[in-house]
Amino acid sequence: MNPLKPQQQRRRQGDSALDLVESAVHLLRESPISVHLLYHLSSAPFVLALLWFWSDMTRGAHADARLTPGALVLSVLYLAMKTGQAAFCSRLRSLVSRQRPTPWSTRRIWNLLVTQSLLQPLGFVLVPLSIFPLFMVPFPWVLAFLQGASVAADASAGSAIRCARAATRQALIWPGQNHGIHGLLLICLVAVFIDVFVGVGAIPFLARTLFGITTDFNLSIQAYLNTTVLLAIVSLTYLVMDPLVKAIYVLRTFHAEAIRTGDDLRARFEEIRQDRPQHNAASLVVGGLLLFGIATTGGELRAQAPVPTPLPTVAASPTIEPDRLESAIRDVLAGVEYTWRSPRELSPDEPDDPTENPIRRWIRKQLSSLGNFTSRNLGSFFSALGRLLQRLFTGFTPPNLPTGNSQIDWLSGFKILVYVLLVVGVAVLAWLAVRLWQKRRPTPTQDGSIALTGTPDLRAENVSADQLPEDGWIALALEMAAQGEWRLALRALYLASLAHLAQRELVRLAPSKSNHEYRQELRRRARALPGVQQAFTETADAFDRVWYGTHTADASLFDTTRARLDALRTPTPPPA
Repeated sequence: MNPLKPQQQRRRQGDSALDLVESAVHLLRESPISVHLLYHLSSAPFVLALLWFWSDMTRGAHADARLTPGALVLSVLYLAMKTGQAAFCSRLRSLVSRQRPTPWSTRRIWNLLVTQSLLQPLGFVLVPLSIFPLFMVPFPWVLAFLQGASVAADASAGSAIRCARAATRQALIWPGQNHGIHGLLLICLVAVFIDVFVGVGAIPFLARTLFGITTDFNLSIQAYLNTTVLLAIVSLTYLVMDPLVKAIYVLRTFHAEAIRTGDDLRARFEEIRQDRPQHNAASLVVGGLLLFGIATTGGELRAQAPVPTPLPTVAASPTIEPDRLESAIRDVLAGVEYTWRSPRELSPDEPDDPTENPIRRWIRKQLSSLGNFTSRNLGSFFSALGRLLQRLFTGFTPPNLPTGNSQIDWLSGFKILVYVLLVVGVAVLAWLAVRLWQKRRPTPTQDGSIALTGTPDLRAENVSADQLPEDGWIALALEMAAQGEWRLALRALYLASLAHLAQRELVRLAPSKSNHEYRQELRRRARALPGVQQAFTETADAFDRVWYGTHTADASLFDTTRARLDALRTPTPPPA
């Protein structure tokens, strides 16, 4: 019996769906709490906004005026949620590959936002098509493509085409495993939905039993058939299941790419090299504490309450006109706090022009509604801000300490605390702005080169080629060669090659990229430079054999790699 046959079969078909789901659960359990907070803090605003939008559109009396602004806000929150979920997948990928996570930057977040904005909205078209068998678009492939777009977004460096290609490859590989995953997820989805439904349904009965609170859900079971309640249950089920789905496709993508790159072996070697227990296992937070209202007694505070003085009686005089009183009452009752449950009516617009195009009329009304919404909310925000500043900075008096009493004027103390917090907040924002500016503008030295803050440790796994310029890596390679550290010297020459290619804009540096991906990128961008491709391929192969294999580095290999770097740096003459 051939011992390689099971391994070859696993390579062709992938791990079993049950093993992959079990590994995904283990990955979520060992993930730090910050990774889970990243997912839920980016997803919760969209879910809450969706519930509000659905409730307002189905029952609100002003749904016609709020349709366009609400849809715009919901779209922005949807893109923010997908961007946060892509960042969540990137952090899970770092945990799987045993790599230190790269700090987030503005450009990196922008790249995630661009790719998710271009690819994730396709799900609103592809998912309905995949549900109907008439269109012959299997739902498992569509879901795998959308999940793969979230997983591959960080490594795509803002290129939606590259992200779509990676997601397509991930969706088409191992179809048996993919369909098995969807079968298991369907079973888990039904179980979680039933659990959430029962849990939500038990809350009103617990509230009546423990606190004596009676709601509409206690009076009639039909209240649970409310569409908003059902949408809330579906949203909670989504927040529970979607992190598991993301973890499954992170592992699936990692295993598929490891066939070409060998990243699974590198992750295993890194785990063996560390040789220490993992301290970053985190548990999922699945519930919260109920807020109990504490009934406080007045006691001593009531003793100092001022005695109400009787108001002077004023002789009644018929000064208010009935028409003005009726108009004032009608204006008050027309407010939003009284009309939100009124029967829906059409907004009182100007009479429609029968000669106007219906599509143009609809667009004009929606733009007008959006403009009114923006001006009204911005005006309310600036008015509230102005009132707050006016109350804080006018009529300030020192804290009042009355004699013979231990109580302090807490309002003046609160004002002082607000002043201190404002000053501290401005100082922190200024410090953060200066730090970001310093990171964007490296300090040049007198000879025009970039000032280095320190020599990178070539033994560390998180060393990247952008930490030093090309000449800096070459100088470090010569220093390591003089000390007899041929293995470290070879790695410095390899990083110098990457820095040179990045300076010529032939590759884009990324911590998650492998040498295979760099070769593919170089093959696309340097088609007219076959010498450059060959030199880098030979350098990368020599580095992989020495750094990840058992090949020994010596002076001869160092000189050969140095000659390849010189050939890489030599300008190629244009073709005749």
